[in-house]
Amino acid sequence: MRAIAPLLEEDLHCICLGHESFTENEKNLLRELKIENLVHQISGDESVKYYLFSKASCFVYPSLAEGFGIPVLEAWAGWCPVLCSNIPVFFEIGAGAAFYFDPRNIENMRELIQWVSKNDNLQEDLKKAGLERVKLFDKWGEINTTLSLYEDCISSKI
Repeated sequence: MRAIAPLLEEDLHCICLGHESFTENEKNLLRELKIENLVHQISGDESVKYYLFSKASCFVYPSLAEGFGIPVLEAWAGWCPVLCSNIPVFFEIGAGAAFYFDPRNIENMRELIQWVSKNDNLQEDLKKAGLERVKLFDKWGEINTTLSLYEDCISSKI
């Protein structure tokens, strides 16, 4: 929130999707930063999530530690540019389809968010790269590839 607070304005808001409301500490931080009317918590299902992705300037994921990064794949599938932490798992998943920032460096994060949110051409390039990248993680494609491999192994032994 500290990174994006100076960027938020009448036509640029922050949407937080989740089933739990902001905590009192989070509400206090939003009041302290004077952005309580520019940051919104929304509950919703998958259709709401993908609608928000399709309308967003970017998806910002400042994770410090991540097992895999499913939200990054979901953002790409929702036609949304991705900005995420410069941690190894995201480099592996994202390759050149995302932009990376130091999650402990507020200025670095802010500059990147501002650059992408104000640049429509860059957003389009990231959307296209993300959509191509997410295809590599298609679960049905992976399942079919694995099944084909098993079928080849079985048929070659008969």
